[in-house]
Amino acid sequence: MAIQIIGYSGVIGDVDGTVYRALKVTQRPTEYGMRGTYRLSVATSTINATLSNGSLFQFYWPSTIANALIWGLWVNYSGSSSTSDFQLFRLMFERLVTGYGSGGSLITVPGTTKGSQQLRTSMRPSLASPVRVATTAALTNGAWAEDANPHGSFTFVVNGTGINTNYIPQIRLFGSMSRRNKCPIVMGANEALNVTLTTATTPTFVVALTTAWTEIGSY
Repeated sequence: MAIQIIGYSGVIGDVDGTVYRALKVTQRPTEYGMRGTYRLSVATSTINATLSNGSLFQFYWPSTIANALIWGLWVNYSGSSSTSDFQLFRLMFERLVTGYGSGGSLITVPGTTKGSQQLRTSMRPSLASPVRVATTAALTNGAWAEDANPHGSFTFVVNGTGINTNYIPQIRLFGSMSRRNKCPIVMGANEALNVTLTTATTPTFVVALTTAWTEIGSY
């Protein structure tokens, strides 16, 4: 039986193969309308500090006219420690933000149509602001209502001998930035993402963070 596609043209859908006769489809990214899709990668400076849920990255969403769909957030870690012990990354979803954190480096994401982390130049400038990454110490926390548990976490053990002996590549704290077929984190006005790290004693390390998001009028 033919499958009628209801849409602008009302064409007949084709099937693939002679056994299962599955409907042929082409997957495309989420329709972003008048906004866009963006990707950002940042890194801390060298940090020499023992952290207990120390904030390394804060991504705030202030807009009341659009949502931010967070597709994925990845981190990697390299460094040394004088103590062999567990370390823990956490991705926290912060809600009801009434005050921003401080410290570190302020990342300028909003900009001109040619400088706002778009995946296509014609996309609109991003609305994400502020975005901060730690430099030589943890960021101060914002004023917010924090979920009781992380949306993503990763624990690993560091080697306490030698210099720069620990390298952890591409830890996925949330989602997938290539296969967008699952529910993203949907951020509304005055919400934030916060990446924290608990370290072993006296570490020296650098962390890089990469995220991708779509800004869309409704979802």
